[in-house]
Formats: sequence, C-alpha cells, structure tokens
Amino acid sequence: MPTQVTTGLCVAALCVAGSGSVRAQPAAGKPQAEATADATVGMPAHVLGREYLEVRTLLSVCPLAAAGATIDAALAGRPLTITSANHARVQRDLEDRLATLTQAMRRRGHAHLAKGYRAAAEGDCDNWGLAAGPTLVEQDGFDLHLSQGNVRHMGVVVESSVVFRHDMNTTVFITGRVDGDRLVFVTDDRGGVTGAAVRRCTLALAPEAIEGADWAEAFFGRAVALKSYEQYAPVVADLERSLALEANAQVAAVQAYVLATCPDAKVRDGRRALAAAETARRLAGGTMEPMVHECLALAHAEAGDFKAALEHQRRLIELSPEAERPQHRERLRLFEAGRPFHETAQKP
Repeated sequence: MPTQVTTGLCVAALCVAGSGSVRAQPAAGKPQAEATADATVGMPAHVLGREYLEVRTLLSVCPLAAAGATIDAALAGRPLTITSANHARVQRDLEDRLATLTQAMRRRGHAHLAKGYRAAAEGDCDNWGLAAGPTLVEQDGFDLHLSQGNVRHMGVVVESSVVFRHDMNTTVFITGRVDGDRLVFVTDDRGGVTGAAVRRCTLALAPEAIEGADWAEAFFGRAVALKSYEQYAPVVADLERSLALEANAQVAAVQAYVLATCPDAKVRDGRRALAAAETARRLAGGTMEPMVHECLALAHAEAGDFKAALEHQRRLIELSPEAERPQHRERLRLFEAGRPFHETAQKP
C-alpha cells in the first residue's frame, strides 16, 4: 500500500494546469520563459526568497512520490497530489520554475554573511525552535543554513532580505533582514505554529569567535542533523570540529560509528574508526561500557580484525538489556561470517 504524505505547502505565482502540472501561464503575446521571468521582477525580495524555498521543498518530496508515496500539497491555494504517475512532470515543471527564480535572485544580488554567529533572542523565540544558544550560519552564494543544536533550517538571502524555512515544520517561514553585521528576524505572525507565543520573536545574530564547549555542542548538533540528510562527509568534519573544541566520549563514539558503518564507501575508514573508538574508550574512563564496546566492535570489523570485533560484540551482548540483544546477535553472526556492518541509505 502506498504511503500517504500530507504537506501544507503553498507556492505563490504557480498555477495548476491539469493533473499535477505547475507551469506558470505566459502573458499574451510573450514566450513562456520571458513571461515567467517578467513575473519575478516586481516581487519583493522576501517573497522571491520564500517561493524559492517552497519550490525547493516540493522538489525534495518528489522522490518520495517516485518511490510510491502519495504527496498531498497545495499550490497557490489549490490542491496538488503528486504520485508515481505524475511526479516526473511535476518535478520537471518545478525545476523550470526554480531555474527562473535562481536567475532572478542572481540579478538582484545578496548580502554576504560571516560563518559563525551567537544568537541574542527576544520575545517567544523558543516557540519557533530558535534559541539563544550558539548558532551556526553557512552561506553558499544566496543559499543559507542556520543550525541550532540538531535543528538545521534551510534559508536564502536576496538583497538584504533573509528567509528561513523551519526545519521542524516545512509550512513555517521565518523572515528577517541583514542589518550591518547582524541578522535580525522579526516575525509578525507564527504561520500556524502551535504554542504559547504571544509576542514577536526577534533574533539578532552577531559574529563571535567559535570556541569553547558551547560551540562543541553546536557542531555535534549540526552533525546529527546532517546525518539525517545523509550528508556524511560534512558529518565527519563537524564531529572533528566538535572534538577539537572539547574532548567528549559520546562525540568520539558517534564519529567511530559513522566512519565504520557509513553507507558511503568513500567516507568509511576502518583505521580512523578504530582510532575514534579508542578515543571514546579513553575519554569514557570505564563508564558507558556498552557504547564503547559497540563502537570498538564495529570499528574492528571495518578494519578487518574480526577476532577483536567478535570479542567486543560478545561483551556488548552481555552488558545489554534483553530487549536489545537480538539485534546485537545479528551483528555477531555478521562478524562470524567475516563481514562488517554497514548502514543502508534511506533516501530513494
């Protein structure tokens, strides 16, 4: 039975024509490309940025439809259902629109932001998932990502306007502006987000040195978020930065796990996984034994030392609750057969 996925996305300036088509209608007497480009000229910067994020979000769910899911969305206030039967046409039309929006944003230009910020929040920002702790801002042209803990918002900057799509609720967009060396969000409404917020949220992000334990936690949180996006090389890089800022057994163990089990063979490295696992054992100082034995077993297996992998896996089984032992025994059988354990990529 196909999976049903519902999303409340609404893409402005796109018209539904037929079943699942999202092509804009050309003005009379003008070719399609020219008329579509004209439609972006008078758009306010933040509206242009928001539509760009909305189209990108819809594109990100098209593979789910290709794999058999049914996506219920809304375009310009009209329903759109994306299925395995029409996803190719919808994706093609969205890609055309994305190219037009990208061209328009390049013509307008964008502000350049530093890489790291510490946030100062006022109002009910917690209800947006925007906290006052260390915040990382990444910029690649006009594309942005704002990371706080394991929440990573997709964003865009057009001229001096900034728009972020809330990672935990893709129908919520947070609009702000670049003000000198600060990034300021003033949200007049909360887009249907539930919670007790009664005041606007202003989030000003001022550049500050990236150092200390707080930032170590921020990089670890971003690594967790990136892993959910299956961006494994950046995951390893963020874990390394976290460990460089603060030695932590849990972070080292996660690094060992990723290096040993990553679905991407280019990222896996048994030697480095084993070094990270040994670091986790040293930092744990005799505590967290199940975690330590698990990462040592996985790392030894990836490095080809199955005798050591079996020793640590058997110890893990002894230390684990009964409910967890079946999965650990499955890995034991894998190691007995001389095979390492690798995760399977989730994205279609």
